[in-house]
Amino acid sequence: FTVMMARQSGKNQLSAILEAYLLTCVKHGTIVKAAPTFSPQITNSRLRLLSMLDTSLTRERIWQSQGNIIGLAPQAEPALLHAHAGPRVMFFSAGAESNVVGATADLLLEIDEAQDVSHDKFDRDFRPMASTTNATTILYGTAWSDSTLLAQQRSVNLEQEQRTGIRTHFEFDWRTLAAINPAYRTFVEHEIARLGEDHLAIQTQYYLRPISGAGYF
Repeated sequence: FTVMMARQSGKNQLSAILEAYLLTCVKHGTIVKAAPTFSPQITNSRLRLLSMLDTSLTRERIWQSQGNIIGLAPQAEPALLHAHAGPRVMFFSAGAESNVVGATADLLLEIDEAQDVSHDKFDRDFRPMASTTNATTILYGTAWSDSTLLAQQRSVNLEQEQRTGIRTHFEFDWRTLAAINPAYRTFVEHEIARLGEDHLAIQTQYYLRPISGAGYF
């Protein structure tokens, strides 16, 4: 799947909701979540998930390990927490120099800000994590050049949808949130007035229009 949402429209919240849902509803398994940087992007993703799990039904069942793993034990029992029982989310950096080989994403593989993750890094280190279970993969992000990992997978998904009728690309520009959030609408309208509608940041981050290869160069 590919999910493109305008800046500050809630894609990280969407990801945290999906992770919390899976942790709550399955008995075991692993989600792998990656982003271009561990700090601040992965750090913020961890905090969002912990906030989502801060409920009376789940907060006593949370366990953490190695600084990059959050799990949910089936019951709030010390033995289960100590044994790291139950499903988990493993958070990784997708930076070029990160060493992430070896994890298995049997529940879900998520790549945040996928427009900033290299094709080679994804194909070599992350895509194989979903291979043994053919796990669902989601690439989140915004537009940049038309040659990014996210943009190219978006094109593939749209082409497949034309053939099969099955939707695997979801896209929401700034107007989607603006329709229900007056403060956001005002902010983006001011940014458009300040920078101009044709400004690179407005076109890519808010209208989700990728730059052509020549324009990017």
